[in-house]
Amino acid sequence: MRAWSLGVALAAGLIATTCDETPDAMRSDGGARDGAVPPAVCTAGTCTGGKICVRGLCVDPIEDADGDGFAASVDCDDADSTVGVTAERTCSSACAGGIERCVMGEWQPCDAPSDCSCTPGEVRDASCGSCGRQAQRCGDDRMWANDGACTAEGECSPGAIDIAGSCESCGSMRRICLNDCHWDAFACATGGECEVGAEDVSTESCGSCGVEHERTRACDTSCAWGTWSDWGACTTTGGCTAGGVESEPQTCGNCGSGAQERMRSCDPACSWGAWGSWGTCAGETGCSPTAVETGMQACGACGSGSQPRTRTCTSGCGWTVWGSWGTCVGSIGCSPTSIESRMQSCGRCASGTQNGSRTCDAACGWGTWGTWGTCSGETGCVPSSMETASESCGGCSAGTRSHTRTCDAACAWGGWGAWGTCSGSTACMSGASESQMQSCGRCASGSQARARTCDAMCAWGTWGTWGTCGGETGCVPAGTESGSQTCGNCSSGTQTRTRACDAMCAWGTWGAWGTCAGSTGCAPGALDSESQSCTGGTQTRTRTCDSACAWGAWGAWGTCSGGGCLDACTGVTVPIGSTGTKFDYVYCRYWTSHYRRCTCGSTGWTSCGSCTTLCGPT
Repeated sequence: MRAWSLGVALAAGLIATTCDETPDAMRSDGGARDGAVPPAVCTAGTCTGGKICVRGLCVDPIEDADGDGFAASVDCDDADSTVGVTAERTCSSACAGGIERCVMGEWQPCDAPSDCSCTPGEVRDASCGSCGRQAQRCGDDRMWANDGACTAEGECSPGAIDIAGSCESCGSMRRICLNDCHWDAFACATGGECEVGAEDVSTESCGSCGVEHERTRACDTSCAWGTWSDWGACTTTGGCTAGGVESEPQTCGNCGSGAQERMRSCDPACSWGAWGSWGTCAGETGCSPTAVETGMQACGACGSGSQPRTRTCTSGCGWTVWGSWGTCVGSIGCSPTSIESRMQSCGRCASGTQNGSRTCDAACGWGTWGTWGTCSGETGCVPSSMETASESCGGCSAGTRSHTRTCDAACAWGGWGAWGTCSGSTACMSGASESQMQSCGRCASGSQARARTCDAMCAWGTWGTWGTCGGETGCVPAGTESGSQTCGNCSSGTQTRTRACDAMCAWGTWGAWGTCAGSTGCAPGALDSESQSCTGGTQTRTRTCDSACAWGAWGAWGTCSGGGCLDACTGVTVPIGSTGTKFDYVYCRYWTSHYRRCTCGSTGWTSCGSCTTLCGPT
């Protein structure tokens, strides 16, 4: 974090810089102040007193000559306001284009590949963008060219600054993008030059490398430095050995499993320079906490499906054990040697069943179905087949008779038929009875029976009398029948119709309905109207029959049509609603001429004005 603190401090220090803080030995025009020695032209690393070399002059690191908001220490071109700490510029090599980036005040090398020669068709992986990777392919001209887009770029460009909210010393929370294109942690960057009440000490060599004197200044309430005090007496200080190098390590990567370091050098003025950027994180192990890894395996028939399982990286950067395998999806086919069965109905009326099967082959495909097995469980009879049963009959059981039943389409036996004629016997069975039927009644639609009994000698007795005629249907020929129904308004009336019985004892068709008698009221929805005379014309009103067959109330009288009022002056009929002249002797009898201006209404002149001697408009 030390590199960030220094970078933010340098970048933030420029915000409150004013013309009054131009270094003592310089004027704002670059010349020397009165009585001061003009600054010498410098090169990198030759400035003392904490200054840096910019455009050949030693300047305060917090100076912002181009006013772009970035101090000279982090600005790659403090003379150009369009160039800041996150500036980029294009560059190229003999075979490809690239980018140079400004990082903490220094242009980084061009990232375009320098090894241009290659074998046609050869591919390689090159860096691109913000720590991204770029596939490149060698063309027929034996030069490398980009193949596709830059992928896997980081969060940001190295050296970029992100600001989020305010903090102490008139400052703001800032973070800087590291060389691995990931943001460092937020830290408070002083918004002003300093923290209120803080004291700043500036030292300057006043002799040999180890001898210095100092001056101080205080930070005011606006977080800006006050004026410097006079230089104090020279004192001997420590410092570093000019040209010496110091390194600083830190942990990095997953759970701090890696290590990286940065360097700084001691300048000719025996002062440590700024820390360089952190180097590459090496030796990193483990995983990133909360990361999830997914594994897949083939499953199902002949490995045609797939199923996943996952594991998660713990807060200790170690993977958990793999979870259970998930559901197998996408599997097709069957499992080798497995058997699939099917069944169908068979036999009489499909009352039985028979089975068939097929086997899955080594390629996970079903084989052909085998032949159907034996039909079992069959029940019932064969449709249309017949079964016969016999018994003794006749006088004193001397004969035989039989009856049959038939198997229906549902393979079930129907009822037994009537017993057949007794054969082999000329007598009857003692105690047996025999009946005889005949038609009777209207058009022979009824029936009646009589019976006789076999005596003890197996001989039939005489027939009895015919019984009552039953089941008679139809009508008496030439007879008539009438029917009625309600009719008219709200079914207040009745009407009738008739039909006659024909010679076959069947009723003929009904005749037409007769006249509706006794109907009262009106027909629902019917309209009734009446008229009356009006001013020279007629007007009408209506009423409607309601659902109870009663007339509703009369509506308002309509507009008077074909009428008007006779104008006394012109002799012309004035339409209703218009104005004209009325002769009014009664009202105006004391006037020489008896006229009034009126409006023609539906009942005559109305809304008349005052009397006038003039025949016409007043």
